[in-house]
Amino acid sequence: MHRFFINKINLDETQKKAKITDKNDIKHASKALRIEIGEKIELCDQDGVEHICEVEHIESEFIECGVIKSAMNTRESNIEITLFQGLPKADKLEMIIQKTTELGVVSITPVQMKRCVAKWKDDKSAVKKLERWNKIAFEAAKQSKRGRIPTVDNPLNVKQLQNIISEYDLVVLPYENESAQGIGEVVSSVIQAPNDIKRIGIIIGPEGGFAEEEVELLTDAGAKSVKLGPRILRTETAGVVTVALMQFSLGDLGSL
Repeated sequence: MHRFFINKINLDETQKKAKITDKNDIKHASKALRIEIGEKIELCDQDGVEHICEVEHIESEFIECGVIKSAMNTRESNIEITLFQGLPKADKLEMIIQKTTELGVVSITPVQMKRCVAKWKDDKSAVKKLERWNKIAFEAAKQSKRGRIPTVDNPLNVKQLQNIISEYDLVVLPYENESAQGIGEVVSSVIQAPNDIKRIGIIIGPEGGFAEEEVELLTDAGAKSVKLGPRILRTETAGVVTVALMQFSLGDLGSL
């Protein structure tokens, strides 16, 4: 069954009607997928509710559907993970956005760090970059049948990141020079009850790794330095691995 995201304003729960109004989705549905009247499709209202619908009208400006039944999306995580990614080269960031969206993060925020190869320029090109990154997150959320679309936010610097660490229940920072504790130990040390940890931040260094002063600054603010294992992971690998390990440690990614 084909799946589309819609804005909640295009859902009439009283009349049990829903509309697709995004031009790209209309074109894709009618031209590429050749969806026809009477066909059933799945619409997600971005609040985590999925609606099984039957197509009733196909126009150039909208596709109108009748809602058959609605149910909460069961694929969304009960923990909210934000990935703070040291700004890598563009192609690497695109892959990171795609894969961590598939895993279930709620947002991705690039961070300008001392050893970043890429440099963020807040100019006209920045708007296009953010649009592209959010489009990648949108497509990955649709493909993986997420109930919500993660956001890719404007980049921060390390000082700005330091100032928001206290807003999270747990922030971990995988660091190649950490030798003492892994994610499992950190989770066990801070968790008191099953629902204690809801908002999680994961900080990943760029291609050149963290500068020592950055690690000191962020851990002094409350981030927990962790090891991921005996091998050094690339920046595009480390975020995916850390998200998966965190989800597994908190029971969100199945069990052995």
